[in-house]
Amino acid sequence: MQKLSLFFLLFIFSGGAALGQSDWVDSLQAAYDQQYGLDMLLHNGEKYVAEVNPIEGHPFWQDETTFIADLFLNGKVFSNQKMQYHLHRQEFILSYTDYNQQPNKIVLNRNAIDSIKREDLLFVQNEHPKIQQPFVQLIFKGELECYIAHKKNLKFRSQGSQIGYEYTDEIREYYLIYKDVVYKFRRQGSFLKIFPKEHRREIRRFISSQNLKFKTIDALRLKKLVAYCEQSLTKK
Repeated sequence: MQKLSLFFLLFIFSGGAALGQSDWVDSLQAAYDQQYGLDMLLHNGEKYVAEVNPIEGHPFWQDETTFIADLFLNGKVFSNQKMQYHLHRQEFILSYTDYNQQPNKIVLNRNAIDSIKREDLLFVQNEHPKIQQPFVQLIFKGELECYIAHKKNLKFRSQGSQIGYEYTDEIREYYLIYKDVVYKFRRQGSFLKIFPKEHRREIRRFISSQNLKFKTIDALRLKKLVAYCEQSLTKK
């Protein structure tokens, strides 16, 4: 209603203004579009409501606080947005202040999200049916592709001093795509088996030289490893 009133006032003022004032009216309309028009895309989603009150844990990536990232929706970028990634429901939640200065949280339309980008990470739409969740963290994309799928499960604790629902710790699943085949790996052995035998010794030496431990490997080191593997595979 407040938006309609503002637009109506703009219409009245523009109708009564002299021709020399048309630029001023246009600037007001542009300011209105800038403030509210883009919101129709950015704020297109359902109000976020927590589905359970867990006795332990939370459903979010990293922690319960928001993180700042650039949000790409249908080809448009909205910089420095306050986000949360709900790992159990696989939803991105936007926190914002509306035109009445009230805090709001909405679940973004999953199909409209192109990617979520921060300096040190990139979440993208999953395009591979064998990876069974809608969003993945892109680690590397070239001749080889590497992704991390993040998730949490919701469990019911039926025994003990507290009974109720609890969220598990974050679960990470690692995927490498080689020659259009999706491989899932967890340890050094399953990673090496992805590659032809003649390349495994060289890759194993690199893993040893970098002191890489698959149980604790971070995204930056994993990216470095996959980049080395691609370079090794393309050697003549």
